[in-house]
Amino acid sequence: MHPLDSTSTIKFQPAVSALRLKGRSRWLHSPIFVRENQRQQGEFSLQARTLRNLFEERLKSLSIEEPQTGVVADNLGHLLECLCSNLSKNLDQADIQKVANDAGKKFLDTLESNDETKDQLNKVVNDLLSGIMEPGWIVGRRRVDLGALCSIAIRSHRCSVFEYFRRETKRLVGCLESRLQVEFLHSPEGSEPDTLAGSFGKMDSIGINAETLAQNLPPYRGARRLSNTQLARLEKTVATLRHWMHSDDNPEDLILLASKKGLADIFPDSTAPSVKSNIFSNAMDCFDRTAGEWVEFFRAFRTALLEVENAYEPDLHDEAIANMDWSTLTEKEFALIPPVVALEESTSIEGKSLDFLNQLLDSARPVVIILTDVADGFDPSALQTIFGASHAGLAAPIIARGNVFVIQSSLARPKHLFTGLTRLMGSSRPGVALVSVPAPGDSEELAEQFLEGALGSRTTPCFVFDPDGGNSWAACFDLNGNPQKEHLWPEYEIELSENSESKEGNTSLRLTLPDYAALKLPETQEITVIPSSEWSEQQYPLAEYLDRLQTEENAGYPFILVVNEEGTFRRALVSDKLVNSCLERVRCWRLLQELGGINNEYALLASDRAKLETAAQKDNERETLLNAQKDELEKVRLESARETIDRLVAILVSDTPLSIADLAAEGEKSILVENLHPIEAASAALLEEGGLSFSKDKVVGGKKQEDKEEMVQVRVADPYIDSALCTTCNECTNLNPLLFKYNDNKQAYIADLEAGTFTQLVQAAEKCPARCIHPGEPRPGDKTSTKSVLAKAAQFN
Repeated sequence: MHPLDSTSTIKFQPAVSALRLKGRSRWLHSPIFVRENQRQQGEFSLQARTLRNLFEERLKSLSIEEPQTGVVADNLGHLLECLCSNLSKNLDQADIQKVANDAGKKFLDTLESNDETKDQLNKVVNDLLSGIMEPGWIVGRRRVDLGALCSIAIRSHRCSVFEYFRRETKRLVGCLESRLQVEFLHSPEGSEPDTLAGSFGKMDSIGINAETLAQNLPPYRGARRLSNTQLARLEKTVATLRHWMHSDDNPEDLILLASKKGLADIFPDSTAPSVKSNIFSNAMDCFDRTAGEWVEFFRAFRTALLEVENAYEPDLHDEAIANMDWSTLTEKEFALIPPVVALEESTSIEGKSLDFLNQLLDSARPVVIILTDVADGFDPSALQTIFGASHAGLAAPIIARGNVFVIQSSLARPKHLFTGLTRLMGSSRPGVALVSVPAPGDSEELAEQFLEGALGSRTTPCFVFDPDGGNSWAACFDLNGNPQKEHLWPEYEIELSENSESKEGNTSLRLTLPDYAALKLPETQEITVIPSSEWSEQQYPLAEYLDRLQTEENAGYPFILVVNEEGTFRRALVSDKLVNSCLERVRCWRLLQELGGINNEYALLASDRAKLETAAQKDNERETLLNAQKDELEKVRLESARETIDRLVAILVSDTPLSIADLAAEGEKSILVENLHPIEAASAALLEEGGLSFSKDKVVGGKKQEDKEEMVQVRVADPYIDSALCTTCNECTNLNPLLFKYNDNKQAYIADLEAGTFTQLVQAAEKCPARCIHPGEPRPGDKTSTKSVLAKAAQFN
């Protein structure tokens, strides 16, 4: 038995964590490039895209012109690695062009090429990197990237309103100063020579002497335009607005409070000192001071707006403006206040710290709280405690308040984190962001392993709760950002090498909690590597073992697959402690899935109930039609028999003699098939109305002719959706928004069959958590309706 020991001469890592990072998936989500788009009238917008996606699109546009684009495309992962490596040495992103150029040179040096192809490769790389040389930011998985994303999110929200208030304040100050100037000229002081000379400039050039003009001007005898109170109000308003115009405030400003010095390095440009007392109490006091200063500006701004329109009424406005505070500000006004950001570690939220956090959230002060969680494996001595204090457990009571914006994300998904932070910074509610970050000093590779492991093992899942998202839970809660969110654990294809001591070849592995924990569990017996000689049929992959626990009394022994540096694969048995932690993680993740509308038990029960009701209704309709057919046939037989008897009686009482052959012919004629044609037509019509068809033995000349086997079957040809069962999960509309659309009740229906394929109908049915999509039969000419697709469709029809 060999414990999974990071200090051992034979080092093993979880196979699913180690090998999945070698493929294309490594660069699918990070880094991202955030570009700023300036619109008209000072409005700004930001666009975030992954560099992998950006580079692939640019390569496609160059593929015809440049023969070396294929070489660059094959080595695109290495180019991204050079870029990230170069970026990690430059904390300041001011000169992105230099960072990109240096990375391009480093990448080209690693490629073997002759002089002829070197120039072509250089041109392709330069064209490729020019897409990120525009004004913007490159954001990856570094700790400082969290600070960069916060600053960018603040800029995206404040920039437009900042420019608006700058522009409006300048206009208002100009209008009010003109009014004050006119008022001053009408005063006795305004008629003095120095005042006239200052107002009209040099008058000697046109033969006018300022002193002579002042002596000959008649005194102003009209009523004073402004009262002393109004004059003082205007002067104070202009002074306040001018002070703000000359301040050094800028759209990226934030007020940062950090609980300790080690956290402040996330914002390298900040000089925020560490807070000695409780950070949440300090954040409340800091917000009150900051908001109070800005309220003074907004009092002056609102006063100026009213004065310029001659709409200021002291009896109506004096008290209202004097009583202004941050809670009375408009959404645009509030957006101008620099956010107060409190930075704390999630593991510190306990005891009194938790009490102060609750006080801050109770106060409804819109402070932004960022709680960091270091993704660097686990301390085995505190394993159970750490698993029990997962983010989902901390976020749940905060979400339950209903008035707090909550985002949980990871630097493994910088685009999801950026989108969430942008929405959070734009909210006037208290905001809490729980973010998984790498440990200080971790390399890019270690940071990637730990961040992806924490995310994939559902230890730090991604979600967003926005109380202003809508009136339903589905509109407020979003579970996007998680890998394979529809599954309990994400699944990856792993290729096993020949020296793996495994007979499995290619296999699918699921990234579970022990896979993440095994990344950094030194000298522990919680995970034990065993040689192939000790393998047995009673050992099961952990995910399969957890499934067996639901039904099997003796489920066997769980293991995960690990690999060493030489590529040798072994099984590693998992302890009961880790298994129990897995079960708890599964329970928490299932709750999040249901909140996110995935595999919702209520929807599944409703779907099953609706299917049973539909089947019962169809059975009843079928039974009713068959009974109606039986009654009509019996009625016709009775009428035919009565007609035959009546004819025979008529013949018997007739004076005309008939032979026995004539009587037989008359009886046979009376039951010919013509007498049954009307009821067959009526029965067929009834069955067609019910969607059924039938065939029966025909009677011809009094003899029974065997036809095909009697059939009564239901035929579902056209695809349809049980819209009433739709849970609005967006799976089908994301797949093909032209084929699937939502009705007024936000429930899906098939909008245009010609806009999609039969395969897309089947894929949507497979993804649908409510199982309410029925693909039916393919349209004629649909080449996607292969045998395998038809087999998949059958289970949904």
